Amino acid sequence: MNEEFYISLIGEAFDGYTESTIGDKDICFKHITIRDQRYLHKYYEKYKNLALKRGLETEAERIAAVTKDEVWSAEDDLKIESLQNEVENLKSTMNAVFLPSQRESIQKDLNKTKTYIKPNHIAGVKKDEDGDVVEIILDANFSSTYQPNQIYYDAQTGNLFKNIGKQGEAPRFIKVEY
Repeated sequence: MNEEFYISLIGEAFDGYTESTIGDKDICFKHITIRDQRYLHKYYEKYKNLALKRGLETEAERIAAVTKDEVWSAEDDLKIESLQNEVENLKSTMNAVFLPSQRESIQKDLNKTKTYIKPNHIAGVKKDEDGDVVEIILDANFSSTYQPNQIYYDAQTGNLFKNIGKQGEAPRFIKVEY
């Protein structure tokens, strides 16, 4: 790309908009200015406070409610944070190693983290009479994330679960007995 292209980009930012075409229609993208950011912040605070006055729960109240109802716990947060730290450590370690065999080994570990059932995707669980989780139901919004008939690891229980849901439906996992 040439210098004129970069100069035109800067000019568009100063003008406050960029012209483009989608299909056969001309469109404009507005660039947010400092003044726009101030207004957005002001109105965000105004309407957030209005919603709170009308009864919307605060984040702290919502966390207290899900903790009280045993939908979520501090241990769940720690498990997620631990997994996130493990992934970040693996990534930084992979950047530091020189041998291709070491990189391959670390990449395999990273790939395993992609086959976890993410705790924040879970909508509900079913337990047997001993209190062990035997089925996990996920939010339907994550149906494209999990492949049917694939086996996933649940870090919360330490068990393997098979997705028995159909494509396009809310994923349902049953515990794999081995």
